Amino acid sequence: MKTIIRNTASSILLVTLVIIVIAANSTYTIHTMDELALLERRLFTTNQVINSINTLHLAVLRTESGQRGYLLADREAYLDDYEKTLNKVNTIIEQVEANAIRSDFAEQEERLQQLINLSKAKLSELIETVELARQGRKDKAIAIFESDLGLELYNKFETVFEQIAAQEHKLQKHHIDSLLKLRSDSVTNLIISSLTTGLLVISIFMLLRMNIRETIRHRRELQQHNLVLESRVKERTVELQVYAEELSRSNRE
Repeated sequence: MKTIIRNTASSILLVTLVIIVIAANSTYTIHTMDELALLERRLFTTNQVINSINTLHLAVLRTESGQRGYLLADREAYLDDYEKTLNKVNTIIEQVEANAIRSDFAEQEERLQQLINLSKAKLSELIETVELARQGRKDKAIAIFESDLGLELYNKFETVFEQIAAQEHKLQKHHIDSLLKLRSDSVTNLIISSLTTGLLVISIFMLLRMNIRETIRHRRELQQHNLVLESRVKERTVELQVYAEELSRSNRE
């Protein structure tokens, strides 16, 4: 009974340890997957913000280039790329606005909205000069073109653009570092889990081996005990037979 109780207690202890290890590994794995998904979303958002503001910046530059070429050279060919870019501007601005909503920082969201407003103001100034030139009011268009209005708008736009880009690249580096660290921690956890599981498997194997040995030993002891009992029973049987024969002979006499 003591052996059975001891073996049962050992089995319960090992099963409990296995459950604890599996539960701990599962909890950590789920937590790691959640963090990984969150970091990937943040990194995706950061990349989207960087791409959208770069596209908007390029659109402003291309529009301004077409405006300058048209006003200075008075050639409609410069307006081809100008008009193509303007047709895409609304979509580009919508992408920037969507990324501003998804941004993790309120300050960055305000900067993105400011960038959108400045881009609209700059594009309005470019469109105004081109339309004036088309209407035959080129002198007024040139006057606006040579004023500091366009330059001031672009300088403000570029300042905000650089602030947003610097912050987003900083966030991008932070997210990548966190992602690499998380992967490194995951590898470490995998190694620890493997070692722990290996030790548990070895312990279970040793326990099973001990139980088998104990079972074999008990069986041998039972067999030996049974042999002794059988021997005693035979001896007793012989004694009873001798006694019965003596009793029978005595009765006959």
